[in-house]
Amino acid sequence: MKRDEVVKIKIIPPPGCGKKIYEIDPLLLTHHDHLDFRFGRYLRLREDIDKHEGGLDPFSRCHENFGFRQSVTGITYREWAPKAKLDMCLKNDWIFSQSAALIRDFNNWNPNAAVMTPNEFGVSEIFLPNSADGSPLIPHGSRVKDAKHAVV
Repeated sequence: MKRDEVVKIKIIPPPGCGKKIYEIDPLLLTHHDHLDFRFGRYLRLREDIDKHEGGLDPFSRCHENFGFRQSVTGITYREWAPKAKLDMCLKNDWIFSQSAALIRDFNNWNPNAAVMTPNEFGVSEIFLPNSADGSPLIPHGSRVKDAKHAVV
Protein backbone atom coordinates (compact mmCIF):
# COMPACT_ATOMS: atom_id res chain seq x y z
CA MET A 1 0.00 0.00 0.00
CA LYS A 2 1.26 3.46 -0.86
CA ARG A 3 1.48 6.25 1.72
CA ASP A 4 -1.09 8.47 0.00
CA GLU A 5 -3.55 5.62 -0.48
CA VAL A 6 -6.62 5.79 1.74
CA VAL A 7 -7.96 2.55 3.17
CA LYS A 8 -11.74 2.29 3.04
CA ILE A 9 -12.99 0.25 5.96
CA LYS A 10 -15.89 -2.01 5.08
CA ILE A 11 -18.64 -2.13 7.65
CA ILE A 12 -19.78 -5.69 8.16
CA PRO A 13 -23.22 -5.79 9.78
CA PRO A 14 -23.60 -7.45 13.16
CA PRO A 15 -24.94 -11.00 13.22
CA GLY A 16 -28.65 -11.64 13.62
CA CYS A 17 -30.29 -13.77 16.28
CA GLY A 18 -29.22 -17.06 14.71
CA LYS A 19 -32.77 -18.43 14.41
CA LYS A 20 -33.57 -17.64 10.75
CA ILE A 21 -31.69 -20.76 9.66
CA TYR A 22 -34.48 -22.86 11.19
CA GLU A 23 -37.04 -21.07 8.99
CA ILE A 24 -34.91 -21.78 5.93
CA ASP A 25 -34.34 -25.44 6.83
CA PRO A 26 -36.72 -26.80 9.49
CA LEU A 27 -34.86 -30.14 9.51
CA LEU A 28 -32.08 -28.38 11.41
CA LEU A 29 -34.38 -28.06 14.43
CA THR A 30 -33.35 -31.57 15.46
CA HIS A 31 -29.81 -30.20 15.95
CA HIS A 32 -30.77 -26.84 17.46
CA ASP A 33 -28.91 -27.42 20.76
CA HIS A 34 -25.58 -27.88 19.03
CA LEU A 35 -26.19 -25.18 16.41
CA ASP A 36 -27.23 -22.68 19.09
CA PHE A 37 -24.09 -23.58 21.08
CA ARG A 38 -21.87 -22.98 18.04
CA PHE A 39 -23.65 -19.72 17.21
CA GLY A 40 -23.11 -18.56 20.80
CA ARG A 41 -19.38 -19.28 20.45
CA TYR A 42 -19.34 -17.30 17.20
CA LEU A 43 -21.09 -14.37 18.90
CA ARG A 44 -18.49 -14.27 21.70
CA LEU A 45 -15.61 -14.45 19.22
CA ARG A 46 -17.19 -11.82 16.98
CA GLU A 47 -17.67 -9.54 20.02
CA ASP A 48 -13.98 -9.91 20.90
CA ILE A 49 -12.93 -9.18 17.31
CA ASP A 50 -15.17 -6.11 17.15
CA LYS A 51 -13.93 -4.88 20.54
CA HIS A 52 -10.20 -5.55 20.21
CA GLU A 53 -9.57 -5.49 16.46
CA GLY A 54 -12.04 -2.85 15.27
CA GLY A 55 -14.28 -5.26 13.34
CA LEU A 56 -14.00 -8.11 10.86
CA ASP A 57 -12.58 -6.01 8.02
CA PRO A 58 -9.53 -4.69 9.93
CA PHE A 59 -9.12 -8.15 11.50
CA SER A 60 -9.04 -9.75 8.05
CA ARG A 61 -6.26 -7.32 7.03
CA CYS A 62 -4.13 -7.94 10.11
CA HIS A 63 -1.38 -9.39 7.90
CA GLU A 64 -0.60 -5.79 6.92
CA ASN A 65 0.78 -5.23 10.44
CA PHE A 66 2.92 -8.36 10.77
CA GLY A 67 6.68 -8.60 10.35
CA PHE A 68 9.05 -5.67 10.81
CA ARG A 69 7.49 -2.20 10.72
CA GLN A 70 9.76 0.81 11.06
CA SER A 71 8.47 4.09 12.48
CA VAL A 72 10.12 7.36 13.42
CA THR A 73 10.73 6.14 16.99
CA GLY A 74 11.79 2.54 16.39
CA ILE A 75 10.94 -0.87 14.98
CA THR A 76 7.96 -3.03 15.88
CA TYR A 77 7.98 -6.74 15.11
CA ARG A 78 4.74 -8.74 15.19
CA GLU A 79 4.02 -12.35 14.43
CA TRP A 80 1.26 -14.84 14.96
CA ALA A 81 2.63 -17.37 17.44
CA PRO A 82 -0.38 -18.96 19.15
CA LYS A 83 1.70 -21.30 21.32
CA ALA A 84 3.72 -18.42 22.79
CA LYS A 85 1.26 -17.66 25.55
CA LEU A 86 1.57 -16.33 29.03
CA ASP A 87 -0.65 -19.04 30.44
CA MET A 88 0.63 -22.49 31.23
CA CYS A 89 -0.15 -25.65 29.27
CA LEU A 90 -0.25 -29.18 30.61
CA LYS A 91 1.55 -31.84 28.60
CA ASN A 92 2.98 -35.15 29.74
CA ASP A 93 2.48 -34.15 33.39
CA TRP A 94 4.86 -31.18 32.96
CA ILE A 95 3.68 -27.60 33.07
CA PHE A 96 5.43 -25.42 30.52
CA SER A 97 5.07 -22.13 28.72
CA GLN A 98 6.51 -21.37 25.32
CA SER A 99 7.88 -17.91 24.62
CA ALA A 100 9.04 -16.06 21.52
CA ALA A 101 12.01 -13.70 21.35
CA LEU A 102 13.82 -11.62 18.75
CA ILE A 103 17.56 -12.18 18.87
CA ARG A 104 20.63 -10.87 17.03
CA ASP A 105 23.98 -9.28 17.84
CA PHE A 106 22.36 -6.19 19.47
CA ASN A 107 21.46 -8.44 22.40
CA ASN A 108 24.39 -10.90 22.04
CA TRP A 109 22.00 -13.53 20.63
CA ASN A 110 20.44 -13.83 24.09
CA PRO A 111 16.93 -15.37 23.79
CA ASN A 112 15.89 -13.79 27.10
CA ALA A 113 16.88 -10.20 26.24
CA ALA A 114 14.10 -9.22 23.79
CA VAL A 115 11.14 -11.43 24.69
CA MET A 116 7.96 -10.66 22.77
CA THR A 117 4.70 -9.95 24.55
CA PRO A 118 1.80 -12.19 23.46
CA ASN A 119 -1.84 -11.14 23.44
CA GLU A 120 -4.94 -13.30 23.83
CA PHE A 121 -5.25 -13.80 20.05
CA GLY A 122 -1.82 -15.41 19.64
CA VAL A 123 -0.06 -12.32 18.27
CA SER A 124 3.33 -11.67 19.84
CA GLU A 125 5.08 -8.34 19.44
CA ILE A 126 8.07 -6.33 20.55
CA PHE A 127 9.01 -2.68 20.10
CA LEU A 128 12.69 -1.82 19.76
CA PRO A 129 13.27 1.92 20.18
CA ASN A 130 15.91 3.68 18.09
CA SER A 131 19.42 4.12 19.45
CA ALA A 132 20.35 7.37 21.22
CA ASP A 133 21.61 8.80 17.93
CA GLY A 134 18.25 8.07 16.26
CA SER A 135 19.44 5.15 14.16
CA PRO A 136 17.42 1.90 14.14
CA LEU A 137 18.51 -0.78 16.57
CA ILE A 138 18.39 -3.25 13.69
CA PRO A 139 20.25 -1.77 10.68
CA HIS A 140 19.14 -2.69 7.16
CA GLY A 141 20.59 -6.01 6.04
CA SER A 142 21.03 -7.38 9.57
CA ARG A 143 20.56 -11.03 10.38
CA VAL A 144 17.83 -11.56 12.95
CA LYS A 145 16.47 -14.75 14.45
CA ASP A 146 12.99 -15.30 15.81
CA ALA A 147 13.53 -17.80 18.62
CA LYS A 148 10.90 -19.93 20.33
CA HIS A 149 11.67 -21.94 23.41
CA ALA A 150 9.71 -23.80 26.05
CA VAL A 151 10.17 -22.95 29.69
CA VAL A 152 9.65 -26.01 31.89
